[in-house]
Amino acid sequence: GVQKSIVLTGFTMAITSIIILLTIGNHAFAIDYTNEKCGISINYPKDWKAEDVDYKSEGIRSIVDFSPDSDNQVSIDLWDISDYGEKTIEYVSEIFRPLEEDTESGVIQDDILEVGGFPAQKLAYFEGIPGKYEFQEDKNHIMEINILAYNRLYQIKLEAENQDKFDKYAPLVEEIANSIKISKPNFEGINC
Repeated sequence: GVQKSIVLTGFTMAITSIIILLTIGNHAFAIDYTNEKCGISINYPKDWKAEDVDYKSEGIRSIVDFSPDSDNQVSIDLWDISDYGEKTIEYVSEIFRPLEEDTESGVIQDDILEVGGFPAQKLAYFEGIPGKYEFQEDKNHIMEINILAYNRLYQIKLEAENQDKFDKYAPLVEEIANSIKISKPNFEGINC
């Protein structure tokens, strides 16, 4: 009797813990953004604002902007890489590195990984106007998760006004990126 009670109590505690963890995990990312024309679906925090963007220029199509607050932004863009010499993540990752001679910038992280089942680059760096900022912490901090899928580049980009905001939002942007689902496009280039 006592043994059954202990086992039952342990089982109940384990199930309750799992339910709480699932509820907390789903609660924060309860909102699903889907753009069927561009073939993406992604989850984002429920307290962030999402705004469809229909900007298109040569080689880039903006899809959506997420705003955690008024000064920081996460955008999702689709890049046409049909003219690139190679369609590998290693080649693409070299193209997207910041040009250090144009700004006071520095690469924090540059890793090749997999996101949503596709090869990807996680690039984090800071940049500023020469002479304007005294400390790295005050410069704009940027993280790009560049996902190579179906001969296109899907870019999830965080632009944070300083290092504190970057440190706060970067883990959330990684969670957002890891929730992405990309379906095979039924359009040419970036014309979704």
